[in-house]
Amino acid sequence: MAPRKKGRGKATGAMLEKFQKKGQIAVQVPAGARGPIAKNERLFKERVTYLVRHFIDVHYKSWSEVPKQDKEEIYARILGDFELDWHRHEDQACIKARMAYSFRSIKFHLHKLYKSYATKEEARAHPPEEVAMPIWEKCCDLWETEAYKIEEDKNMIEFYKRTRTRANSSWWVTPACEELYERMKTLYADRDPTQTSREIAEEVFRKVMGSKCGYMRGLGNSVIPIPSPSSRSYLVTQLTQEVERYKSKLKISEEKYDTLQNNVTTLMFQLASYHEKIDLLWSERNSQENSQDETLP
Repeated sequence: MAPRKKGRGKATGAMLEKFQKKGQIAVQVPAGARGPIAKNERLFKERVTYLVRHFIDVHYKSWSEVPKQDKEEIYARILGDFELDWHRHEDQACIKARMAYSFRSIKFHLHKLYKSYATKEEARAHPPEEVAMPIWEKCCDLWETEAYKIEEDKNMIEFYKRTRTRANSSWWVTPACEELYERMKTLYADRDPTQTSREIAEEVFRKVMGSKCGYMRGLGNSVIPIPSPSSRSYLVTQLTQEVERYKSKLKISEEKYDTLQNNVTTLMFQLASYHEKIDLLWSERNSQENSQDETLP
C-alpha cells in the first residue's frame, strides 16, 4: 500500500468546544435551501461528520437503511450544539442532507482504503482506527458481494459517460448544452423583455433544466427542489403553508378581539363613571328641591 500523504488530519472538535462555552452556535440556513451559509458553516459540517463517524454504524449499504433511532440521537445532539429549529423545513432538511452526505463520504473513504490493499485478507486485517473490527468485517462482507461489485462497475461506467472531455486545454460544449442555453434565452426574453427580473430567470432555469428526485439540476445539492404537484412532499408543503396562513389570520383575529375587549372594558368604566355622576347630580337636585319645599310657608 502506498504511504499516505501528510494532511491536517481528522477534526477533533477543539474549535467547537471553544464556541460551546458561550452557548449554542448560530447557523444560518436561507429560505429554500438545505445547506448553511457564511458564519460557522464549516464548523457545522465538521461537527456533523464527527457525530456520524463516531455514533453511526457504517456497515449499512445506504443512509436510508440506518435505524431511525440512531438518526434521532444524532438529530438531538446537533440541535443541542447549534441554533436550529427542527420545525423549520429548511433547518430540518439541512440536518438530514448533511448527515446523509457525511455517511456517504465516510463510506467512500473506507471503501477506498479497502481497495488500496493488495488482497482482501490484508484489508480485513487492517481496519481504520475509528471503526471497530466487527463493523469493518461487515463492511468488507458487503464490498465483496457480487451484487455490490456489479453496481460499482455500473456506477463507474455512468460516471465516465457524464465526464466531459477536454481538447486543446478547453472544455467542449455539447450540442445538448447549447440547445438548453438557447431555450433559456428564448423563454427569458419572452417572459421578461427587459431581462432584469431574477425571479423570472430562476423560474425559466428550473423549467428548462428540470429536476431529479431530491435534486435541482444546475443548482447544487444545497437547493431544495420544488416538488411536483402529485408528490407527497408537495401536499405536505401546501398543507403546512395553509396552516401557517390560518395561524397568521388567527393571530390577527386574536389581536383585534383583545383590542375590542379592551375598548369595551374602557367604555364600561366610562359608563359606570357617568352613572355615578348622574346619580350624584340627581341626588343634589332632589336635596335642593326638598330644602326649598321646607322653606315655603
